[in-house]
Amino acid sequence: IQILCTDKTGTLTENKMSVGDVYGDREKAVLWASVCSSLLSLGNKTQNPFDLALWKALGKKQKDEFFAYEKLADFPFDSMRRRSSAIVRKQGVLTLAVRGAPESVVGLCDGMEKVEVKKVMRWSRKLGRKGYRVLAVAVKSVSSKELKNPLCEVENKLSFAGAIAFEDPIKDSAYLAVKDAQNLGISLKILTGDSSEVAGYVGSRLGICEEAEDVITGADLEKISSAEDYTAVVEKKNIFARVTPEEKYKIIQALERKYAVGFVGDGINDAPALKIASVS
Repeated sequence: IQILCTDKTGTLTENKMSVGDVYGDREKAVLWASVCSSLLSLGNKTQNPFDLALWKALGKKQKDEFFAYEKLADFPFDSMRRRSSAIVRKQGVLTLAVRGAPESVVGLCDGMEKVEVKKVMRWSRKLGRKGYRVLAVAVKSVSSKELKNPLCEVENKLSFAGAIAFEDPIKDSAYLAVKDAQNLGISLKILTGDSSEVAGYVGSRLGICEEAEDVITGADLEKISSAEDYTAVVEKKNIFARVTPEEKYKIIQALERKYAVGFVGDGINDAPALKIASVS
């Protein structure tokens, strides 16, 4: 292997999260993020690290309120939408709850002043630079008729409920593994769907990049039209943030024109990258 590409979550980090900080009303934000989770379908038995962290953060009163909801529709996390949604019912009232990347959620909110949007995004970036993963949460009341409508017609004009920062520590073993690979002359690259701030934090802490800001996003890569320019950029950059499974595939495909490339990842969204890599 000449280049080793790796996912971040669960590979370089523990993927064992805890709620570190909350923007807005803590109880409301944590409750709605939990209601939007898989917990309502599985009770409190889930392997989702976000859900487990939220469950631990719920107080007794909130847990009682949580179980008063009935889930009517569930829209799992999508790497393109970067959010998940659920429609729940409590005492006849239907509510749509949405959680996901802050930039994805705040764009769906109605009535948020530009100043408030900037504050949320500034807070998210600040916590991201400390290695925290941030989810924003928003809600709105819906009618029973809207249950039959496509999600894109319902997921709008939301009310912002808050944002939650999750701590996901870097694995102790990752430091030695990175050092060993570098001593063998292997170039390392992080490919993650997380924010550029979190990716840069992990990359700089592990010594994969010199500066935490030295990150390129999937949106930046999409703007490159020339195959030669694309290959040159992915050769040069080591930290790739907000990349989809398809973009991970494309990055490795470009690198393999000149190098033997390995990939390490443990999520279902890593399947395309694992498939195309020379070694996985």
